[in-house]
Amino acid sequence: MHAGIAKFAAAHLRLVSAMRRWLRKRLPTAHEVVYEYRDCFVISYSPSERGYEGVLAIVPVSPAGEPLGPPRRITTEQAHAPSFSGDSKRILYQSMDKLRLIERTFREFQPEARSFADLGGAWKVNGAYSIHAVKNCGARKGSIVDTDFSPAVLGELARFPSIEAIRDDFASERVISRIGTVDVIFLFDVLLHQANPDWDEILRRYAAHCPCFVIYNQQLVQGAATIRLTDLPYDEYVAIASDHASDTVRHVYGHRDEIHPLYGKPWKDIHNISQWGITDAGLRSVMSGLGYREAYFRNHGIFVGLPAFEEHAFVFVRG
Repeated sequence: MHAGIAKFAAAHLRLVSAMRRWLRKRLPTAHEVVYEYRDCFVISYSPSERGYEGVLAIVPVSPAGEPLGPPRRITTEQAHAPSFSGDSKRILYQSMDKLRLIERTFREFQPEARSFADLGGAWKVNGAYSIHAVKNCGARKGSIVDTDFSPAVLGELARFPSIEAIRDDFASERVISRIGTVDVIFLFDVLLHQANPDWDEILRRYAAHCPCFVIYNQQLVQGAATIRLTDLPYDEYVAIASDHASDTVRHVYGHRDEIHPLYGKPWKDIHNISQWGITDAGLRSVMSGLGYREAYFRNHGIFVGLPAFEEHAFVFVRG
């Protein structure tokens, strides 16, 4: 413990100590688990020794470490190996639900699968699902596509030469052609962000190249039809879809038809905000029309902070 504080947080010794005292008082029977993760160390409190898995919550504190309010949950799913990004502005974690879904897909739904494409798999998880597929599920070749990779993520992925990192828009035809045919496609937390081309068009484009889609998405559960969220008035969008990225949403609504300098599409179509409220019926209709059957479904509950959405997992298999 002291070595970790000295190495990573020497300037915050009083804050760490105060937080530990407060947490131990609030959680007297919890196991305190300390581990080092990339460029930080993590102190975790858990009912068991498996303190690197659990539901995440954050507590506002003063500079002296005194709590300023109640804990606020930021995940409904089990979070594996939580840590912070290099700039300490984002909490990073791997979803145990998704790790298990990948394992089950390779074991049960596509037991002969040896290749995959992980679309949008760098943001917040640093390629963890691609690495998991190679290390633990028998995958021999994979592609991970995202519009941004930090040097640390690229360094981690370089340890796995069978994984190709592609910095690009996974919706583009050039990326689809580069990936080619694969056995499994992961679409985790990304479909609702896709516009121009829209989420259903992306599924159609990849359907010609893959027999199995593993989808984990925040699905709209208020209303019977899929809706384009950015067609809503600003106040309605914020009320239904946005408990984060408020500055970006405000900018999008003020510059809807201007072309984004990096993505080459109107601001109203960028993937940095939620674009769609996709219903289960809408997704199932598209996949059925493409010739896929639903092999698996699970409702993982309400999406934290957005009661209009629930986190739903699907596996669709061709035929």
